[in-house]
Amino acid sequence: MADKTVCIVGLGIGKLYVAACKYYNWDVITVDQNKALNADYLNVDDIPKAVHIDLAVICTPNYTHERVARQLGSRYVTNIVVEKPGFQHAGAWLGFQQQYPKSRLWMVKNNQFRTLFADLQGKEIEKIQLFWLNKNRIPGAGSWFTDKYKSYSGVSRDLMPHLISVAQRALGQCIATDDFTAQCYQQYDMSQLQNDSTYGNYDANGIYDVDDCAYFKSKTNNVDIECFASWKLDIDVDIVEWRFFIKGGANLTYGVGLCPESAYETMLHEYMYADEATYQQHQKYDVEIHAIIDHFVESEQVPLFAKLSI
Repeated sequence: MADKTVCIVGLGIGKLYVAACKYYNWDVITVDQNKALNADYLNVDDIPKAVHIDLAVICTPNYTHERVARQLGSRYVTNIVVEKPGFQHAGAWLGFQQQYPKSRLWMVKNNQFRTLFADLQGKEIEKIQLFWLNKNRIPGAGSWFTDKYKSYSGVSRDLMPHLISVAQRALGQCIATDDFTAQCYQQYDMSQLQNDSTYGNYDANGIYDVDDCAYFKSKTNNVDIECFASWKLDIDVDIVEWRFFIKGGANLTYGVGLCPESAYETMLHEYMYADEATYQQHQKYDVEIHAIIDHFVESEQVPLFAKLSI
């Protein structure tokens, strides 16, 4: 008999988490309002009250995250894991924890659990450059993803949280935010797009009013940090590359693809069994990610990517 029960809400990307939970033989309950996906329940409130949930993962559209989390918090779910970008702003994230103190709230930070970070142990990092530049990977132009009212923003809330979390993990601490640059820009509109993205469904009648490229820069303990992200850019191939410049040693560069399933497995295990100190450290990371993406401002032009030196 499984010793833990996990609830997956949303069976789009949620299928990844179902597979990760089965690795540990945890019981899995699924929830999705799309009847075609054959989830166990259509709504969280349909789950019998007698069922104790040790961990839940919210994989629904951004504008539903907080509402679903509150449904789970009212059930005293022990750990509530929220896909990025978490809630609409940092204040909502902190307010939830005050209202539901019996639930631990976590943001998905799967990229912090890649095995490559073992290579950085004991090394003094001088500079971090993180690129997540897609040639054409808008996640469903015209869908809720590209509707600012529903997604809250574009690539600055989709890919940038991943890159910020990678910098946190490499540093082993939060990023200094007393002096930083956070810029974003909308390059395209629906009239310029076609049904040719490698990710997501295209809706010609939908809305596209979000940023599709973003740039972040900061300095922490004399370590320069730069993050570049785009959904669609005039480049020959995708560039997803992380560079760590090491003092007195060989620099480390990683061409990374989609996050391996093992990273999701490790993340969920840590969130499930974490002690209080580990949880509090993650809370610092999560609040900081919220605070940074809250402060992205629209740049007047794309030339912020003139800073690229690939």
